[in-house]
Parts: sequence; structure tokens; C-alpha cells
Amino acid sequence: MSSPVVVLPVAATSAHVIVGYPGNIEVSNTFRFATESETKESTQESGRELDSFPCLLDCLSVTLREMDVISGEWQGDEGELLNATTLLPRKCTLDLTVRRNLDSTFNHSSPNVCVRGSLSATSFRICEHDLGKVKGFLAYNLGEDFGEFIISREHITEAVNVHKLDLDGQRCWLDIDIALDLDNVSIELIHQESDHSLAKFDLTQSILGFQTYSNKHSVVKLTSRRMTLQDTRPASGNAFPLVLTEQETGEPTSLQVEVNMRNTPEKRFWNFVLNSVRVNGIIDFLLLVKIFVTGEVSSPELLLRNEAVTVRAGEAGTANHTPLKPEDTRAIEIHVSVINIDFVLPECATNPNSQAVVLQLTSLSTLRKQHSCPPDLSVDLQNLEMFSCTLGCEGTALSILDVVGPAAVELRHHERPGGSDRGALRAAEEISVLDVQLDNVVTKLSYQDAVLFWNILDSVRRQSVETMSRNGGEGGEKGDGGVGGGRALAGIEVKCREVTLTVIDDYGDRDVPLLRLSLMTPHLWLATNKQISSCTQTLLIDYYNSYVSGWEPLVESWKSDLHFIFNDSYSTIKLDAANPLNINLTHSFYSLSSTTVQRLRPILSSQSVDRKVTRKPFIPFVIRNLTGFELKFSRETRVHPLNDPHPFSSVRPRSSTSPWMSVRHGEEEFFTFTELGKERRYRSTSSRQSRSLLVSVGQWREMSRIPVDKVGTFFRDTQYEGDVYGDDTERVIRVVFDLVLEEGARKCITVRSALSIRNNTSQSLEVLLVNPVSHAAPSYRLPLLQPGEVDHLPVDKVDWCIKLRAHRGGYQYSDTLKWHTTTRASQVVSSLRADASGERMYLVAVAVRGRYPAMKNYLPGHEITIETPVVLTNSLPVDIRYRHGEQDVVVESGTKKEIYDQIPNQDLSLAFQIDGFPHFNKVLLPYSLPSSQKYLTVQDERRKTLPVRLMCDLKDKECWRIQVYTKYIVHNLTNYPLLFGQYGTHEQSAAQDEDHEMARSRHPLMFDYHDDTLREELSVRMGKEYRPTGRPVWSIGLDLSKPFGRFQVKMASGDMTPDKVFDLSFECTVVSMVTEVRVVSRYFIHNNTSQKLHYGQWFQAYESGDSQVIEASVDSVLPFTWPRHDKDHLFCVRAIDIIDCEWSGGFVLNCAESRVIAMRGHGGRKIFLQCTVVVQKASFHVVFSDFEDLPAPYRIENHSHVRIEYRQMESGLPFASLDPYSWTPYHWDEPVLRPQSLEMQVVGGTTNCYPVVPRIPASISEDALMYTNAVYLCVETTWQGARPVARDTPLESLSRGEGRAIRIDDKLAVSSQRLVLDVPHGEQVILRQHNPTSITQLWQVLNTGQIQHFVTKKRLDISGRPPNAGTFASLVIKEPAPERGQTQHWTIDSISGVVYCGLPGLTIMARNGVVQDGCDVMLGSAGNNRAPLNIKTHKRRPGSGAVLVKTEVDGATVVVKLLDASDGDRNLYKEQGQEQGSKVPIQLQVKLAGGIGLSIINHIPEEVMYLRFVGLAFTLEKLGNTDTLELELSDIQADNQCREGLVPVVLHPLRGKEDQVLYLRLKRQIRGRNNLLVFPEIQAVLADFSAQLDEVLLLKLLQFARTGQQPAVKVGGGTTVSVSAPPSKGELKHKPVLVERVCIQETQVNVSLIVAPMLEEDLKELHNTLGLSSFLNFSDVSLKLGKYERRNLIAAPSTIKDDVIAHYRQCAGSHVLKIVLNSEAAGNMGGLVNDLISAFSVGMEGDVTGMVKNVAHGMSDTANKLTSTASSFLALASGDENFQNNRERLRAARYQSSSSSMKAGFAGLRSGLYEGLMSVPKQVVKGINDHGAIGAASGLFKGVVGTITKPAVGVFDLASGASLAITHSTRPIHASGEVLRMRLPRCCSGETLPPYSDDTAHGQDSLWRLNQKSPGERFISWCNVNKQERIIISSERIRLVQRGGGNKVLAEIAVNTVKQCRHNRSVVFAEEVNKFEKHYLTIEEKEDPGLMSLTQRLNFSSRLECSDEKTAMKIIQEIHYAIDMRQEAEYCVSKTDR
Repeated sequence: MSSPVVVLPVAATSAHVIVGYPGNIEVSNTFRFATESETKESTQESGRELDSFPCLLDCLSVTLREMDVISGEWQGDEGELLNATTLLPRKCTLDLTVRRNLDSTFNHSSPNVCVRGSLSATSFRICEHDLGKVKGFLAYNLGEDFGEFIISREHITEAVNVHKLDLDGQRCWLDIDIALDLDNVSIELIHQESDHSLAKFDLTQSILGFQTYSNKHSVVKLTSRRMTLQDTRPASGNAFPLVLTEQETGEPTSLQVEVNMRNTPEKRFWNFVLNSVRVNGIIDFLLLVKIFVTGEVSSPELLLRNEAVTVRAGEAGTANHTPLKPEDTRAIEIHVSVINIDFVLPECATNPNSQAVVLQLTSLSTLRKQHSCPPDLSVDLQNLEMFSCTLGCEGTALSILDVVGPAAVELRHHERPGGSDRGALRAAEEISVLDVQLDNVVTKLSYQDAVLFWNILDSVRRQSVETMSRNGGEGGEKGDGGVGGGRALAGIEVKCREVTLTVIDDYGDRDVPLLRLSLMTPHLWLATNKQISSCTQTLLIDYYNSYVSGWEPLVESWKSDLHFIFNDSYSTIKLDAANPLNINLTHSFYSLSSTTVQRLRPILSSQSVDRKVTRKPFIPFVIRNLTGFELKFSRETRVHPLNDPHPFSSVRPRSSTSPWMSVRHGEEEFFTFTELGKERRYRSTSSRQSRSLLVSVGQWREMSRIPVDKVGTFFRDTQYEGDVYGDDTERVIRVVFDLVLEEGARKCITVRSALSIRNNTSQSLEVLLVNPVSHAAPSYRLPLLQPGEVDHLPVDKVDWCIKLRAHRGGYQYSDTLKWHTTTRASQVVSSLRADASGERMYLVAVAVRGRYPAMKNYLPGHEITIETPVVLTNSLPVDIRYRHGEQDVVVESGTKKEIYDQIPNQDLSLAFQIDGFPHFNKVLLPYSLPSSQKYLTVQDERRKTLPVRLMCDLKDKECWRIQVYTKYIVHNLTNYPLLFGQYGTHEQSAAQDEDHEMARSRHPLMFDYHDDTLREELSVRMGKEYRPTGRPVWSIGLDLSKPFGRFQVKMASGDMTPDKVFDLSFECTVVSMVTEVRVVSRYFIHNNTSQKLHYGQWFQAYESGDSQVIEASVDSVLPFTWPRHDKDHLFCVRAIDIIDCEWSGGFVLNCAESRVIAMRGHGGRKIFLQCTVVVQKASFHVVFSDFEDLPAPYRIENHSHVRIEYRQMESGLPFASLDPYSWTPYHWDEPVLRPQSLEMQVVGGTTNCYPVVPRIPASISEDALMYTNAVYLCVETTWQGARPVARDTPLESLSRGEGRAIRIDDKLAVSSQRLVLDVPHGEQVILRQHNPTSITQLWQVLNTGQIQHFVTKKRLDISGRPPNAGTFASLVIKEPAPERGQTQHWTIDSISGVVYCGLPGLTIMARNGVVQDGCDVMLGSAGNNRAPLNIKTHKRRPGSGAVLVKTEVDGATVVVKLLDASDGDRNLYKEQGQEQGSKVPIQLQVKLAGGIGLSIINHIPEEVMYLRFVGLAFTLEKLGNTDTLELELSDIQADNQCREGLVPVVLHPLRGKEDQVLYLRLKRQIRGRNNLLVFPEIQAVLADFSAQLDEVLLLKLLQFARTGQQPAVKVGGGTTVSVSAPPSKGELKHKPVLVERVCIQETQVNVSLIVAPMLEEDLKELHNTLGLSSFLNFSDVSLKLGKYERRNLIAAPSTIKDDVIAHYRQCAGSHVLKIVLNSEAAGNMGGLVNDLISAFSVGMEGDVTGMVKNVAHGMSDTANKLTSTASSFLALASGDENFQNNRERLRAARYQSSSSSMKAGFAGLRSGLYEGLMSVPKQVVKGINDHGAIGAASGLFKGVVGTITKPAVGVFDLASGASLAITHSTRPIHASGEVLRMRLPRCCSGETLPPYSDDTAHGQDSLWRLNQKSPGERFISWCNVNKQERIIISSERIRLVQRGGGNKVLAEIAVNTVKQCRHNRSVVFAEEVNKFEKHYLTIEEKEDPGLMSLTQRLNFSSRLECSDEKTAMKIIQEIHYAIDMRQEAEYCVSKTDR
């Protein structure tokens, strides 16, 4: 049948409807009981069991076919539908089954109404308007509150069968149960305007359910097994259209989305579940969907009838505000379950392979809220992980954030009681706290991740802005700022077990961790109400040492408390710590950080970030196979617990092995120990991994594991398993593994044989291997060996015969190389002959054996180097030609030439000819002299001689290495033709011809001294043709042994003109054995300004015009010399580009300084330049730069009312003017003029000179600038029409158009005529209009009462006799006359302005009483309409007529203020462009009671020094643009931790512990437009210190500081030192800073220097490299460092630093004599004097014993030092190095005690006597062995000298030891106590550097006491065995010592003799009742009869009793580790520096 139409309006009064067309309806019904199969399902789903009396159901089956839904507007009563649009693109079918319970009144085993339905696949298309209708229908129609329908159920009795459920503790039944299956239902969102699709929701296998219960509970439930959200925007470019989808796990999920809503009368409950969902963060799409779905719904106009009733009830005022629904007071509870959710944020949404950040989350969140109460929030976080990857490539997943373990977030509420200040009625304050509980948080930060985050954030921001701007900028709702319920969020409390941040370097093709920052147990309280926040944590920072593949501590465990507060009034951060902050600065960290910074320098220096990053998997290992066979390897990973101190101990760890991989010969394979993915990024925190390889080569046996975590060279020996060589042959090979670190990231393992060949020749070589067993067997050829290459022999052919030949044709193979017998180094000569031409070629093969252990089966471990017999190096600046045999070869300058036809082991004869010298010179080099220096004296064409040197070295006793050079090479870098010669010869040296007289030679010149009778000095003269009329004069001698110097070259004039003098300088640098001499100009002018400059000498600027000056372009560097030495050496400069710029004054250039140069412009305007003079060796570099915003040295401020003119006194320059109320910067026009004073004047006033020094204002009578100030006598009534003026106002300002303008011919009212008294001509006084240019209107009121005319100087008077009553007299001017005293005396009333004459009753008035322009002025009596004129005086010029001069200081500027005598200062000068900064003070306070400790660890590794700063208090405050720093330190101490250190403490203060050792106060400001850095105050106070310098420590510190520097290049045995280049523009152009005051207080340092008796080889090499022949040994030298104080410094920071260094260098230089007197060579005379003075003081007090001790100590100490010095000089004179080393070893222990001193003395005597007797035979034999027959003569001479000197050395050593013993026993009573170390030296044993442990430090110290600090023995562990014994385990021995008895050794055993160590236990019964266990340690030795076992020496049966089982197991572990460590060392060829 046809169906009716269902209309669903939005509301009762709304025309917007949704119309449902059911289509065709099929309805059928039946009646069944609930027990039937068709109805049984609904009852079972209801959760009930069927009753014996089932209810009767009315089963209705409804099928709706062709169903449609239409949206539109309902019009008219007949229901016309307008604007109809269908919501279903295709019609659907709905099947419904409705079951009604007909027995619902008494039986509820089935729901009252049960509906089951199924909707066919369909799609809904909804636009914004249609969605609004649906939301409106739900809100205003279906959601309308109808109140409660009260149904009377009184007729229902409880006796009837009523089935109820227990729901929330209530008995109820199910009323309505609806379930609708939705399969393949989609909802598409359509833009209404464009009709384009936006998004599409797909619901697959979903169920929508609705249930109501009898207790008014209702449940709405939506479940879906699969839900997707698809981006359907056309042309969106989105590469990820599925925004919401299920995860690709491969397993279907039973539930993906579930939404459960339940309403009860008491609360509302929501439950959301998301399971295995992946969300792609397409931000713009999600924002569009959010805007679409959350659009506002317009509420319909509901015209309810109760409104009228309400109004009639008298509540019209509130009718419109009455809510339609009552307030909902139910509780709310929301549960959100998120299970395995992936949220993906791609970097680029249009790229399917884009990089992205993925967030994985599993959590349960609960929100509960009661009515009018704050919400309760709890979040249970099960899993949170973030990682980055390339989408589509899971192998690139790298973790970023891991939250390990459970985490919880809870919002807690507290009641804080109210304060007592408000009374008892104050309610308690309720606060809320967000509590966060975390376990482990692991975070990784890398460069690529940082760039990725940057790009993603930028993309999110860009998408958000664009989306919101296109949609009207809709924003989110604003909250009330609280948590809810009126409670504010008081703070956030975070507790965590550990937070780890790992910084990773993945820039480029690498992925290596750098730093790991760990916060242990952090507790953070973050206040949100501007209260104090705090954080307590323990900080650890580790760095990753790539050399050993392990973490090492950088900052050790440090507990601190952090408090901070930020509010509107102030901000403070406080850091407190009681424990010391220990920082480890290791050699590895220094090297790795330098390498990393060098790699990242392009990123750090660039301003922009490279956002184009391509992520590639990083493979950290590569293996190269050079064995000659196929190689197989397997990777093994062993996992150790973190508490295992030794990763290679024999305690069995967990291990895993990978499948075998194969690598062919010559190939390489990249590999890693973990699978690629996010799990590999250093996530493991509970274990330590050690990685190794298992390798097999060919058919040889598998070798033991090779560790790959550390770099080095290792080897393994393996045996052949095949049958090629026969069953009786044991074929053993040696395989070498070279582990190197490539670019600090990837480890490269090169597998090769132990025999290699290196080609050090320039020829390509062919290497042939011949089978030694069967010569008929085929030979084997290695690949062609190119020059400089190294090749390795196959592992099975290392014992084959090796033959080689040159690759070029015609040569035969050489004889077999005999390298097998080599132990250290030997050589074999092989002759290569040509077949046809007879040409011979000789090579030398040198075989060197590596550091392989000696074994029974001799195996190779050699490197064979093929050398050339002769290598000739040309170090001359010209080419040379040599002849050898029939060869005639040219060797270019700076190149090498190899000679192959020289027969080894024979003398070498060569002939040389040098370019420029025509003749050949022969030289013979005998083979018997291995090293020698030959001299060639060559002559040029003018027969000038030049000594040429040949350094000949016979390398390896076979290979000649010859270097041809001259002692000096001179570079003429000036612009003048210079000639050079030896001083005193008055002629140039060789190779300088006539061309050098005319022009400068661009090529270097060779020079050496050829006349031995003259001084070895260089002399220079100018070329003759430079000035043909002049005569060149040779300069003074130049000592070229000095590094630099200055000299002058003079050209004498041949006429009356002055001589020409050139200022030059020279610099000497030693390169190899050649001294490079650079002759340069003394002055260089650098123009770093932005304009061109003219510069020259003063006379050129002011006397000779501009024709002789030099022009300097921008960024140019030009040399300069004074043109005239007879003129003043004053330099001048001016700017060309400024038109009116004049020359500056002259200034000197003779010292390093920074000054301001002033140049004059138009009107005296100053133009400034900054001039900095930098001294670079012997040259002065004058650098001109723009003045920028620097403060001028002087500033003139005119505070007066008149214009001032000024100039420098005696400068002769015109005056410059300065207007009133203005200022100008100033500097002296002539800086050299003295005294520096300003000449000032006022126009029309006085002139005076003022020295510019700070002074108080001068008095008027002495220093004031006076000027006369005339006045106008104005008729006051004629000035009233203009603007009012004050009395004494200058009329100049009133006449410049200010106010109303007055024309002279204007007939205006009297009040605006501006009339004054004037005398235009003659003597008559008239009224005239004011004219500022007329001086006849000016008057002067004198102190005598007279009024004087300013021009004529006459007095105001009357024309005739005094008038009578009614008569008048004209006013005139007359000469002053005493007899006219009454008529020339005037009084002006200050109030009325009436002018009275000296005659009574007479005043001044206008003729006829008419006041107008031109009328006469009369004197008469007032009356008859003649009123007196009101006269007021107005000054022509402002001011009092006196200007005072005041000088003061403003920072670095001296301010000259010009003040009017009646006024004060004005604020005329203001800084422009000054940044103000924040007005809120920000303060950082750091208080470290434990201070900071710095541990320096070198490459061995060994702790070199421990520096400790105790009691550090640091305060930094920032207010505006001012930063203030205060630093206080209570103690400083530096401990010498070197193993061979001579003193324990090298630096400590000389004062009590309660004093401060350092106080520093620094204030910094930013001023000016260009942000000038200003330091108003720098103050430092240092305590007195004692510094005991140890030579060993100094050298090791210097060795550590040179880490990362390129080593010096050695050429021919010398060290190359780079030639000093002039400073670059970047070095010179430093922005200067202003230091207004710096003060470093005076301090005293007691310095001692102790010279080491012996140095290790590397330290000795460093000692020689630095050129330190020997240190000067001295003690207790008191150096007083004077106070350093400067004011108003304007210079670059480097200049200020140099000034400080120069000051203290000068202070130290003044104590040179004291150092010499206190030195050991001088016998410590200063100490002797101090002891004698102390003895005298003690003797005066009556202490005779003390006096004797002091005298004995001083005398014995002096005797000891004198005899020791004499002994050392005699030992050096003996020439026997072995004797000197043995002597120093004997003397090493003499400083310990008196007995040791005597023992050392007698041992020295015995050694001296024995060595003296054996000196001659020993030296003769040694000479013969080294140099043959010639060496015997030199050995005999050394032996004779030793026979004399060595016994004398022994005698002096005995005397020195005896005197030192007396010194030890007679210490002076005034000697201070010894300062102890703050901590013992660190134990650095192990693969990685362990954190500092006091226990292991004491163990190492105990070991050092036992083995005398043996360098080859390293401490491993120690442990208490039982109550009486302790075991000490080292790398060499195991010692059992007695506890508490000074570590007495009970027994010891070598580690290499231990076979194994076992643990045994036995049960002991006590009194036959109790029993206990005893634990024993058994050490088994290897079977070697020559060794005595530990058990035999302990004398009990092979057992060592331990206190417990734990102790025994620990000892076993440590012993096994020592064994493993020993075995590993045996199979390590060389240890690479860490």
C-alpha cells in the first residue's frame, strides 16, 4: 500500500521541515509468546530468563521500500512543500520488526516495545542548511521538555509476575528497546553555495540502539566495526584522502568506534571508545568539517500561550527572560577510552611520501561533574609515543617521545582555610590542583626532527589562518578562566621518576647521539596564580663517546632546587644547590664537540633554516673485506644489566646472534645490530649492550668475537680446516681488524692480513707473489700499487715470496724481499735492471714489525715500505740543477726529485748549479756519516759569494734525504727597490744585479752571511735609480734572530733638499730550517669607512696643498711612510665625499690606541672618524672606521639665551657658533696643542679661555662671559593690542611675526601701534614704531639712575630749563654733566610704568596728549587730558648679560655647559634611539654552596687537574636596558691529579676560609641608535693566591688545549710555523665598547715552579716543539700585581684585553730580579734572606732552637740548590743521555723524606763512580755501532769527558742529598700547614669513563702506594674479603693485603697466570644444633712450574674465605674481567687515543 507522509518540523512554529516518504509499506503482524524461537531472541537480549508464564507479544513486521527523505519549507494548510531537496541520492529500504508486550501491565520479561531493524546500503547528502534543520529538530522538537506523564499503576499488584532488572541499584524493567543495523551507510557533507562535496562518513557494520527503562533511564548506543572519514574536496591536492580510517594491523578489529549515552534523573553518562584508529592531521580539512558540523542553529520563534498569562500576572519585566526549560542539575560523567590511536601530522599534505610526526596513544580519561561543583578529571595513560618517519617507508621511523610505564593525570580539589585577618566568618578558599604522575619520559631531539617540527608548525599555522580567513575568522569559545564551579586552578604538580632528553646529530648522512640530559625524580610545582613555583631535581648530563660507543658523564649527579615567580611587578628565578656541580671535560668530548661544531658551522652561522631535509636510514657500521677470500660474519649483541660495571665481564649476559652474511673480496657491506625502525633510537634504559662480530674467512675456523664498540687495531689467529695443505700441516693465519671512525659517525671495520706493502715512491709498482713450496705453481699478482697507496697481501699468501718491479716497461722483478727476520725495523736493497739499455733502478724496502705479541708460532705483523734511494728537496726560491752520473735534471723551487740510479750502501756524489749562479759545485756525501750538514759556496757572475746549505739525512741507514736551502730568504714586500747585504761589507749580497737598483724584485732573495769576521747582521739600502740625484746609505745592522724589528733606510740628497728617509720593519719566521724575512712598511692605512679619504703628513695638508696627498678608496689598505722626516710626524686625514670637509688636525701614530678624529665642516660642524692603531709585530696598522653612534669625547651645551662662539685656543681657526638651547659634539681640531683649552665669546661681549677639566661654575667677576644688554623703552599702552608680553621679554621674538603683525603705515588704534622711545636723528626724543633693525631705539639703564642712549652714549635730558606748572619741555639727549643731575636722573615706577624726573612732580608724556607714531615726548605735569606715558623696559637680547662656564663628566664625554647667571641647567642632550626594554625587573639568583668542580681528563685517559670553585653566589638583574651582574666566590682550589705530579695542590688562596676570594660586579647597558655596548662599572676584587706550578701539569694542560689543532708540519726535520699575516678587516673592525670605569684591586700571588726530573716522550716532544729548552726552577716568589683602573675607555674588546694583559705583564716583569734570586740556579737567595730574617725575629724572642733551625734550613736549602744545579750542568756536559736519565730516576724520590734524600745521594755517588770508570769503553762501542770508524773517535772524546764529569756529578749529588736531608729535618717554624687535595685522583680504568667514585679513588691510591705509581698497571677494583683481608685487583696483578695495617701485602699473583676463579661453599655445624655456611674463593693457576701460586703463599688448602656469597661472586666477576681485559690487550695491536 502507499505510505503516508511523515513531516518532522524543527519546532511547532517553524516552517522548516524534514519530510519522510516511507514509500511502499508492507505490514504484517502475528501474536506469539515470548518462548517461541522468533521472539526468544529479544528476551535473551534483554538479559532475562524466560518465565513459566511467558508474556504475549504482538509481532509487527514492517518493510519500507523506496523510502526517501526530503528537506524543505512547509507552506499553507494544505501542506505545499517549497525548496524541496532530497537527502538520499538513491532510495533505500528499511526492514523493521516491532514486538509489543501485551502483558506489560503485570509481566516484563520482555520489553514493552522492542524494535529490530536493518537499513539497506544508502548515502545521505547533507548541506549546512539541512544539517541545521536536523540539529534544530533534535533541540527544539524532539528535545522539548514535556514534563512528566504520571501514569497511575495502582491496579498493578505486586503479586502478579513482574520481572525487574537491577540497574544502578534500582529495580526496574526495560520499556523500549530499539536496535537498527547500519551497513554501508554513508553521510556526505555538501557545501550549499558551491554544491561541492566536503567530506564523507562511511559506517560499515554499525548498530544504532536506543533503550528506555521504567525508572526514567535511557541509553543511546552507536557501535561500529569500521568507520572512515574521507576528504572529498575537488582539486584539494590532498594525498591522504582517508582522514579517519582503521590501522593497517593485518587483523580485523571487533570494535572501532563506540558511543554510549545514558541519561538518568540523577546524571548524564557518556562513554566514547576509539580502537585502532588512524587519523591524518589534514588541518584545513578538519577545520572545515568542524565549522560545518558546529554551525549555530537559529532558535525558532516559539509563541507559547503561557507568555500572555505570565505578562498578565504582572511579571512582564521578566517574561522574556524566563527559560523554556528548567535548569538541568544532573551530574555529568564522561569516559573516553582511546586504544592504540595513531595521529599523523604530515609535513606536506600533497606528497604521499612526505615526512610526518606520528603520535601513538592509549589512554582512559574520566570527567565527573556535580551540579555547582568543579569537575573531577582523571587520565590514565597506558602508552604515549611520538616518532617521525617518512610515510610509506616504515624503516625510517625514529622515535621522538616515549612515556615508559603508566602515567596518570588527576585534577584534585582542596579546601584552603581562610585567613584570620578577615574574621571568623570568612569562608574557606577552594582550590584545584592538576596532579601529573609519570614514570619515565624519554625524549629525543635531532636536527632533522627540529626542522620537521618547524615545517609542520608553519604548515599548521598557514592552513589555520587561510581556512579561518576564508570562513569569516570564526574563533573558539572563550572560557571563564577557571576549572569550573568557581574554583581557580592553583597550580600544576608534576612528579616523575626520570626524564631523559637525548640530543642527536643527524645532519647529513649520519645518526649519532651527542648528549643525554637526565632529570632524576623531578618534582615540579607550577603555580598559575602568579605565586612561587618550584622544581626539585637531580641532573645528569652524559655525552656519547663514539670512539668507545658508550656514554660518559659530562655533568655528574647534581641535586638542585629551582624557584621562580613571574608577575607584573617583578620576576625572579632562584637556583640553590648544596652539592658541587662536577663537570668532566674529557679529551674525547673536546675532540668530538670540535668536530661537531665544525660540521654544523654552516647551520649555526646561517640565519635561515634549511627546510629541505631528506631522511635516509643511517647505517652505523661497514665492513670491508681485503683478505683475498670470501668473508662471513655474524653480529652478536650481549645485554648486561646497568649495575654491571664491566660490559665484558665473564658473568654470562644475555646474548643474541644474527644470521651469517657474506662479503666478497674487495667489497664492503653496510650493517647494523638492530632492525631499522623507531625501536633503534637509543630507547633502552634498563640495560647496557656490547656489540661484537663473529668472523670466518674462507675455510679457516671461526674466530673469537671481535668487539666493535671501540676503535683500534685488533687481530685473531685462526687455523685452517681444509685438506689442501695436507693432514699433517697446521696452517695458521693471522687476520687483522682495523676499526676506525669515519667522520665521527660510522665505524669502518677493515679485515685484512697482517702483511702490507706501502709505496712511498713516485713510480707505480707491480708486486708478484711466488709460492715458496712449489715454484712451478702459478704466481699471484697484486693490483698495481700506485704512489702513496697501501695494499694488503691475501691472508693465505703472507709467507709467499715477494718480488716487485716498476710498472714502466723494461725492468725485471727484484729478488725476494727478506722481511721475516725483522723484529723492529730493517731494510733490504733490491736492484732492478733493464733488459736492453742497461738502465738500472734501485729501490729500498723497509720492513717494520708492529706491536704484536711474541708467540711460539711466528706469524707476520709487518708493513713493508718501498722507498727511493735518494730524495732531493729544493727549499730555495729558485730552481736548481743537479748532475748524478749521466743525469742532468732541473728541480723546481719547492719540489722534490727522486734519484733511482744511486746504489744503496755507497757514497753519494752530486754536482749542483743554482739558477742565477753559472757554475756547478760538487759535493761528496760519505755513507759512513748518516746525518750531516754540507756547505756550498756559490758565486754569481759578479763573483759575489752565497753560502748554500745541504741537510743530509740517511733515513733507515739506506735512503738519502737531502734538503738544499739557505739560512735566510728575504721577501721585499714594500714598494721600493731594496738591496740587502751583510752589515759592514757595504755591498749587496749575491744574485742582486742592476735591475734591483731600479725596481722592486717580486721574487724572494737568498741571503746568508759569507764573512765570518763581521757581525751576523743584515743591512739594507735603497736602489740607486730610485732617486738618481741621491746617494743611498746602508742601514744599521738588523739582528735576524729576533722575531721582528724596525729600521730606517736613508737616501742622502745630492742637492740642498732634505734627505729622504723611509720607515720600514722586518718580521722573521722560521719555516723548517729556513728563516723567512719579510721586509714591510712600518705603517699601513686601512680605510674601513664608507667614503674615500685623503691622508698625508701635516705639512702636506696645510703647506703644500692637495697635490702630494694620497687618496684611499673604500676597503683599501695602503702602505705609508713619512714624506719629510725634518717635519713634524703628524698625520692628517679628511673625507673627500663630504664637500665642505676640511683637514683634521695632526696626530701621532707611535703607539697602539683608539682615538676620535675631528674634521671641520661648514660653520664649524664637526665630522668624526674612529681611528684605531693596532701594533702587529713591528708594523702599525692605522684603521679608520665610521664613527657610528659612539659618544663624542666632548660636548658643548649652550643653556644660555644668547649665541656663543668657540674655537680651540691658539689653533688660529675661525670661530664656530652655537645657538641658544642647543648642543653640539666636539673634539680638538689640533690634538697635539697644549694646553687644551676652549676660547669662547659672546658677540658684542667679552672673550675668555677655559681649560676643559671638570670644575664648579665660575664666578661672574672672574670667568663669566659678559655682554651688554640694551633695552627698549616701550609705551605699554601701545603694546596691548598684540599678544600680552611679560616684563623684560626680548622684543626680538615679538618682532619676528609672532602674534599680530603691525605695518608702519597702518592707522590702527593706539593699543596696537607698538611705540618706543627713539632718537632717529639729532637729539630730539620721539615716539616711533618698534623696528628691530634700528639701533637708535636702544637704551641702557645705568646703576646711577641715568638712562643712556645706546648709540651716542648720551644721557636722557630735557631741552631747556625745567618746566613750570602747565608748561612742558622736550626730551632730548645730552652729554652727561654733573650740574644737570636732577634732569638726567630718572625713576621708572615698576607697577604703573610712570617715569619720574629728578624734579618733583614731572613725568614723561606725549605732546598734546596724543600718543602716535612720530610725536615728540615731553616732560611736564600730569593734567589737562595729558596722562603720563606708561613706560616698560624690554631687553633686546635675553639673559642676564653674564654666561657662566661649567665643566662636568657624563660617562666618557666631557660636557662644557654654558649657563646664564640667573638660570639653571636644562635637559638639552637626549640619547636617540635608545632601547628601553622591559620595565619589570628580572632577576636570576644562583647560590651554589658546593660550588662548581671541573675535572680535566686527557686522552690516556687520566685526570690531569681538578678545579673547584666553592661558595658560588651569582646574581644577574635586568631592568630596562641595564644588566647588573654580581659574582661572589668563597674558595678556589686547583688539585694536581697527575700520576707523576710533584705537588698535590697547584692553586689555593692565602687567607682564612671565611673570606671571599673573588668579588665581581659588572653593569652593562645598551645605548644609542646603534645599540652601543656600555659598561658603566666593572669591579673585581681578588684575594691573595699561592700558585705552585708543576712542569708536568703545565705541559699536559697545554697538550689538552691543543686538542683538535692541526699538528705542526715537519719538513726536513724542522717544524713549520705559519707566517704571520697582517690583521684582516674582520679582525680589525670590531665594534668598540664604552667602559666608564673598570677597577681590579691589587693582589699578591706567591709563585713557585717545580721542574720535572724526567718527562715522558710525548711531553718531551711538546717541550721541544715549543722551544722551551728548560724551565727556570724557583720557589716562593711573591708577585704583587698592582691595581688596574681605567676610566672612560672607548675601544674594541680585544684592545681592552690587551691593555689588561700589558698591565699585568708589566707588573710581573718588575719582579724578574726576584725570580732570578729565588731560582734554583741562584741557590734560592731570596728564601735564604727570608729564613735569616725569620731566625733573627725568633732569636729576639729568646727561642734559640727555632733560630738555629731557621738558619740551618736556609743554608742547607741554598747548598742543595747550588750543588743540584752544578750536578745537572756537569751531567749535561757528559753528553751521555742514558746516564742523565738514570740519574734523574735516582733523584725522583729524594723529596719524600730525609732518609730518601740520603739514599738518593749515595745512589748518585755510586752511579757516578761506576759510570765514570766505564765511560770510555761504553762510548767507544756506541760510536762504532752508530757511525763506524769515525764514530770511534767521537766516542773516545765523549768517554774521556765522561770519565772526568761523571764522578764529579756523583759527588755533587751526594752533597745535594745530604743538604736536602737537613732541609727536610729543619723546617722553619713559620712554615704554613700543607694544603690537602679536595678529592683523590679519579680512577679512569674501564672501557668508558665512569662517574667519580670516592671508593675507587681510594682503591687506586692504595694501588699507587704499592706499585710506586707504575704507569703500565691500571686499577680495576678492590673489595673487603673478610674482616682481616682485602683484595686489590689491577690489570697486571691480584694482591691480598691486610686491612687497617697500611695495606701490607700478604700475597700477590699475576693476572696472566690465573686460569679461572671459582666459588665454593661448605656447611659448618656449631654445637651440633646450629649450622651456617662458609664461602670460599678458589683461584686456579695455569700449569707453569716457574710460578708460585697464591694458595701456596697463603699456606692453606686452595681456598680463601669470604664474608658472604655476594662478596665472593663480586670478586669472581672482577677477576674474570681482569683476565678478559688482559687477553683483550694481548690481541690489540695498538690502542687508539680515545
